[in-house]
Amino acid sequence: MTLARQVARVTRTAFLVVAVAALINMAMLAYLNLHLDAEEVRATDAGRELRLAHLAMLDQETGLRAFLITGDAESLAPYLEGRNVVVQHLAAARDLLTDNDELLGLIDVQDERRRAWTSQWANRAVQVGGSISSSGVSPYKREFVTEGRLLFDDYRAAHDDVEVAANVLREDTEAERGRVVKGALALQVVLLCAGLLIVGRQLRSLRGAILEPVQGLLGTISELRDGNLSARSRPQGPAELRAVGDGLDELAEALGTERAGTERRAQQLREARREAEDANAAKSAFLATMSHEIRTPMNAVVGMTGLLLDSPLTDEQREFAETVRQSGDALLTIINDVLDFSKIESGQLELEHQAFVLRDCVESSLDLVAAQATAKGLDLVAQIDLEVPPVVEGDVTRLRQVLVNLLGNAVKFTEQGEILVSVTAESAGPDGRPVLSFAVRDSGIGIPADRMDRLFRSFSQVDSSTTRTHGGTGLGLAISLRLAEAMGGRLDVSSEVGTGSTFTLVAPFTPGHELEDRVRIAPAQLPGKRALIVDDNPTNRRILRAQLEAWGMSVDDDGLPLEALDRVRGADAAYDVAILDMHMPDMDGAELAVTLRALPGWEQIPLVLLTSLGDRITLAEVPDLVHLTKPVKAAALRAVVARALGSTEPEHRATERPERVGRLRILLAEDNAVNQKVAVLMLERLGQRPVVVSDGAEAVEALRNAAYDLVLMDVQMPVMDGLEATRRIRADLPADRQPRIVAMTANALVEDREASLAAGMDDHLAKPVRAEELADVLARVTTRASAAPPAAPALTPAPGGPAVDPAALDALTRHLGANGPGFRDTLVSAWRRESRHLLEQLDSGAASGDREAVGGVAHSLRSSSASLGALALAALCASVDDAVRADEPLDLMVTASLIHLEVARADEAFTDLG
Repeated sequence: MTLARQVARVTRTAFLVVAVAALINMAMLAYLNLHLDAEEVRATDAGRELRLAHLAMLDQETGLRAFLITGDAESLAPYLEGRNVVVQHLAAARDLLTDNDELLGLIDVQDERRRAWTSQWANRAVQVGGSISSSGVSPYKREFVTEGRLLFDDYRAAHDDVEVAANVLREDTEAERGRVVKGALALQVVLLCAGLLIVGRQLRSLRGAILEPVQGLLGTISELRDGNLSARSRPQGPAELRAVGDGLDELAEALGTERAGTERRAQQLREARREAEDANAAKSAFLATMSHEIRTPMNAVVGMTGLLLDSPLTDEQREFAETVRQSGDALLTIINDVLDFSKIESGQLELEHQAFVLRDCVESSLDLVAAQATAKGLDLVAQIDLEVPPVVEGDVTRLRQVLVNLLGNAVKFTEQGEILVSVTAESAGPDGRPVLSFAVRDSGIGIPADRMDRLFRSFSQVDSSTTRTHGGTGLGLAISLRLAEAMGGRLDVSSEVGTGSTFTLVAPFTPGHELEDRVRIAPAQLPGKRALIVDDNPTNRRILRAQLEAWGMSVDDDGLPLEALDRVRGADAAYDVAILDMHMPDMDGAELAVTLRALPGWEQIPLVLLTSLGDRITLAEVPDLVHLTKPVKAAALRAVVARALGSTEPEHRATERPERVGRLRILLAEDNAVNQKVAVLMLERLGQRPVVVSDGAEAVEALRNAAYDLVLMDVQMPVMDGLEATRRIRADLPADRQPRIVAMTANALVEDREASLAAGMDDHLAKPVRAEELADVLARVTTRASAAPPAAPALTPAPGGPAVDPAALDALTRHLGANGPGFRDTLVSAWRRESRHLLEQLDSGAASGDREAVGGVAHSLRSSSASLGALALAALCASVDDAVRADEPLDLMVTASLIHLEVARADEAFTDLG
């Protein structure tokens, strides 16, 4: 029997039991309602009629007794009324009890005795009642009354029999109701018990048919869940469960087949991954080897070319040497692009995260393409909105790489006009970091819409024909796009043929606080001064004007020299400084400078001439002409204008290094004879005479026999490589004889640099090595004679000297007229707020022993204090800043106390000045 039929049988049995019970209930209710209820109603109504008839009889008797006593005819009223009422109620009782002969017989007896009482006594009492009532007590009267009582007692006895019979009738009806209900309940109980027994037996049968098969299925499922796909069910029980078991077996078989296929595919994937990793490793090894093999001869080409260019040459020879040098640089660019692209493709690109000044990154990018732009007569301009954070955290090298790629393309495809780099702040990203936009706009040839899809393809160019006029590998934009995506941003492009193109890098950056952008701090000499700008390029004028106005200056600008001369001749007040572009129509900047100098009142006004890279204009009429090279950097503009207006603040050069250093003891470990010669010649040009060895073992032996200040170590050498040699040197030599070791190798990958540093080297130079890079390495070396720790500098304030020079504040505000005092108060309030914030950082840094934090506070406080004339505080902060930079011993807690003292003196002095 199937499971469905067994379940249906149980269901039918239960339904039948419930249905029969319901029918019994319905029959019982029908019998009670239709029969017993009616009987009970008739018995009750008949009993009521009989009682009302009896009450009427009692009223008759009472009336007659009163009449016999009083003789008053009015006493007969109840009697007369009761005679008719008795008859009516008895008749009604007979109608209700027509089917009860026994009770009707008793009613007839009662009625007969009523009539006997009425005819034999009541009627006579009515007739003789008046006379009886007036007579006294007599035997007749007593006899008459006794006769009436006896007759009424007979009636009363008959009524009692009727009433007892009526009560028995009602009791019988109620008893029958109880018997019916009990019988129905008993029958239902019997029925339910029988149904339960039947259903229970059927359920037990059903359970026996289902439970064991289901348990078997569950056991099979458990084995399958545990991974035993060979488990199978044992077909038994109803057809449905056997079908489930068959389906489970088919599923297990399918899963087993799928598992085998999955394991086979996984094995294939593992093998494919291993092959891909082997191929990637082979590609990386090939690229590293090729890079090394190409860079090794290129080191000789670039190095010897640089040495050749430093020697006396004819113009033709110099042109040939420059061509070789430029070709070598182009080849190195291609090599670096290929290495970068390979690293990105293999997923090995890792971005650094450090704070940097955004303006320095943008302007240094312009510097790298300035020569090419100048050669083509292009204007390079950078504009950074004030909303952009001055310092951000990120990978400055990769950001500069993207900008240089975009700028290089812009210069390559632009023949005239300008190239503008604009940096703006967009709305914050989902993580709350500000999103910056770096747009590079050119006025070049533009890009056709049908070739836009080629822009970011690897090894692809917009013009890939054999007649193309612009070279390149086609990797620059592909690398820039990948770098932008690695930064969490994007690279957009818009272009119009014949008008130009705009490439925009959009990426999030975290604001940095470790550094400061000094350019945003106005020198004391600039606020309130008036400047004139003359430049035919409107973009240049707009950017120069915005920058000068940000420093508090009042600016007028003209696009043509003749318009500027008309403005100057009609001006009410003289200008404090004039900034002139060199290349303008009708009249160049040099002619304009001579003309301005000849005007009355312009004899001493500083003139700044904007010239292209390499131009140097000398004018006898303007001997004090100040030159500023384009593209104009904000820092250079700030310094030049400030010095022209009398500033004595030294120009800030964070990376300034001496061109030549004293004689050092240098060991050169290089196995390639050509590279040995190149390095020796470069070092000799820098005033050094190195000792040369050919492998790492010789280098270790040489250092054991003599002390050296610097070791220039090649990595790939016979006998012992440079990494192993460095590890030996670091392990064997005492601390006082440890030299500075710099890798000088053709291995240029990031992992090569990391391997060098991990081995114990101090720096890493990739070949080909340039003379300026080598000079920078020499400048970082501390010789043995100067290696002893210097004594701690004496940081003491100058007692008795003025804390504040009032002349500085006067210089800042004297040109503001009536607004001067208010501006001075604003400056002092800003200095006090900044000082309080910096002193908190100072105390925190001193307490934690953080020299860099103390030096940063001293550097910031030095600038702001010097601008307002707090010279004693500025001098103290300068000495602290210099001591930190030189890594000199410094008692941080004493330093913090001295700075607190000088800040308090300066604050008091500002208060006294009002």
